[in-house]
Amino acid sequence: MREAEGPPFPDGEKKEGKVGWLRLGGSGHLGLALVGALAAALVGAFVFIAAGRYLALSFAGARHPGEAGSGVIGAGLAGPASPSAYHPLETANPGFSDSVSELLRARAAISPLAERLSTGSLAGQSPEEAARVAASLVATARRGGLDPARAVGAALPGPSAAAALLAIDRDLDDFREAAARTGRAAEAYAEMAELVPKMRALRRQIEAALAAAYAELSRGPDGSLPPQASDGKIGPLARRGEVYPPPRRDLDRAHPYALDIFFTRVQSGMGGEIGPEILSVSSGIVLASARDWKGGAGQSSYRSGGLSPNSGNGVIVYDPAARRYYSYFHLSKVFVEPGSVVTKGQSLGRGGDTGSNARKAGHGGHVHFEIFDAAHGKALAALEVRGLLF
Repeated sequence: MREAEGPPFPDGEKKEGKVGWLRLGGSGHLGLALVGALAAALVGAFVFIAAGRYLALSFAGARHPGEAGSGVIGAGLAGPASPSAYHPLETANPGFSDSVSELLRARAAISPLAERLSTGSLAGQSPEEAARVAASLVATARRGGLDPARAVGAALPGPSAAAALLAIDRDLDDFREAAARTGRAAEAYAEMAELVPKMRALRRQIEAALAAAYAELSRGPDGSLPPQASDGKIGPLARRGEVYPPPRRDLDRAHPYALDIFFTRVQSGMGGEIGPEILSVSSGIVLASARDWKGGAGQSSYRSGGLSPNSGNGVIVYDPAARRYYSYFHLSKVFVEPGSVVTKGQSLGRGGDTGSNARKAGHGGHVHFEIFDAAHGKALAALEVRGLLF
């Protein structure tokens, strides 16, 4: 296709040696060359941006946080689908890569690492191998100019699989009982019950991968690793005066292996109750989070999303130093994403009444808190949890 000519000179004549509409000289060859160079530069920039965006989206895999099988570690483990609540994997520093080929090389290097963290691959790996792969994933994402925390988050199990990972026998019985009913909540719990034995078999590998990813993500500017010692003490779950503990006499009757911590005041919002900011009681890495719960009072009203139908929106944090998982349920807002590194005292979200039971009249106004001791493969009793917090 011929280039369209620019506007003629006022007198209709060619002016040698004078600048016209991108035209120098009688033939205008130099002007056309400048137009061609500018067009090539614009096309090149477009290709670079489009390729980077494509790689980001393709690596993230359009992950839905409510799906157990949408992450890499959780691949092949189905969970209840829900609309994505998180941004896709973005380039942390778009100027880091010098060319499209650099991004392609990074994508090619990350894919095999992610595949090695799939369910099938993890089952055949030792915890040490899983740790090496997770550490390499973080380093490779950084070299490719990608956000390493989101790269890790895309490889973690979805909320349903994470809940199944930490389920004790009592929880499994509850899952099966709920699955015997009808509705979407029953379907979700049936899938979770099926996930429990599969995820339990991967506890050591997932724990090792989380610990290695946390260490790499927490490296200082000089490459130093964070201290790993832990005295077992945890910080407050909320600011002074915003929560109070349940009476000791009610612990066994409420939740033998969890603690309902009540708010001194709540606000009424469009989507339900809004409680105080919920703080992380320890440093660690976010294993799972969900902010997409949809439903009402009772399991028959559940539609989709959440860590589970009853848990509602929430966060699960793993502390490698203490080898403990901390779970926070019924939140109204969630501020962190899977793969994020959090510090003790950091805000994870706000309390609320999401979850099929918490949404019932008179059942809100609290955060449901659990501690799973990975070192001994058990959940801490409510009385022990209360003693650590208050």
